[in-house]
Amino acid sequence: SEGFVSRPEGDDVVREMNSGVENSLLDCPGRYSVRVALFTGAGTFDQKAIEQGESVELESRLVEAAESAHRLTEALRRRGFEAWEFHDRESSMVCVGSFQQLTVPAADGRQVIHPGIAKVAEKLGADPEKLAQGEIMPRSIDGVLLEIQPKPVDVPRMPANRRR
Repeated sequence: SEGFVSRPEGDDVVREMNSGVENSLLDCPGRYSVRVALFTGAGTFDQKAIEQGESVELESRLVEAAESAHRLTEALRRRGFEAWEFHDRESSMVCVGSFQQLTVPAADGRQVIHPGIAKVAEKLGADPEKLAQGEIMPRSIDGVLLEIQPKPVDVPRMPANRRR
């Protein structure tokens, strides 16, 4: 689901869903952030029901997804993380950090993952020692589960003059 970046910039529905959001990913100054949680409105849907126009359940799930994302963003901010939330038609996500580049040159000239990105993944991803033992337990903050492997995402851009 890394498709949100290619969506048209002038998507008024997505813009509307993110307007008035205090820590919107649209306000993130960096080119990249690290997705630590994804809440989808989809999942266990009956495709026929959707085709027959029963979108009420989908909408309530999207509202639920947005509320979870907002709760997690607030909880992470209280813990000192630079957290952002973003909502689109299918899901809501929470990201942490603001980075201009994904990699930095190491002393030997190789490109290595940006240390800030690595730090977010280490602090908020699954416990690496438990993972090594085959125990896949995502971390949880305020009862909200995080992704097992946080990953960098492009920060979506919308024309600034039409942001709010």
